[in-house]
Amino acid sequence: TLAVIGNVTLDKLEEDVREMFGTIVNREVEETRDWARRSPFGAAWRKAFLILPVAERRRVSLLFPSPPLAPEYKPKPHQLLSHLLGHEGPGSLLAVLKAQGWATELYAGPGTSLPNESVFGVTVCLTEEGLPKWRDVIQMVFHYVHIMRKSSFEDRLRIWNEVNITQELDFRFRDKEKEDGYVERIALSMA
Repeated sequence: TLAVIGNVTLDKLEEDVREMFGTIVNREVEETRDWARRSPFGAAWRKAFLILPVAERRRVSLLFPSPPLAPEYKPKPHQLLSHLLGHEGPGSLLAVLKAQGWATELYAGPGTSLPNESVFGVTVCLTEEGLPKWRDVIQMVFHYVHIMRKSSFEDRLRIWNEVNITQELDFRFRDKEKEDGYVERIALSMA
């Protein structure tokens, strides 16, 4: 995969790319990552790991197997889940956890994506009071997901449209990022 960026015309970029990379032969090599085709989400996946960190960290992370993201690159259903679970306003999961004094932050979104599956994660940063309540925090996450599943199609569609408008505005009016990081991110998303 190749991604390029430059301050010249698209025609000039294409000319430069063909000049620099045109002699590379496409050998039609098949993917050799057999490990990426095996599903890690069998019954053994349903486990809890309690880890004693070296540095002070208080968080609970939930990982959910989900379908691969690549076929859903246009509708992006994971963005709706990320938005709903990661929302910070009144009535949100984080607002309830903060009101209990159990959490300070919550992150939700897709993680590793392989050809046949991906992982969706929810991480809650716990307070000292929240740490012994980690099981209750997990129950609240699942309860919130249950509420989302029971919501009407119209409600989900309204929120979906809001998320799409927000994403479009974010894309159109995004701050300029460093070129090397941008082109690397684009290349990785195409791989």
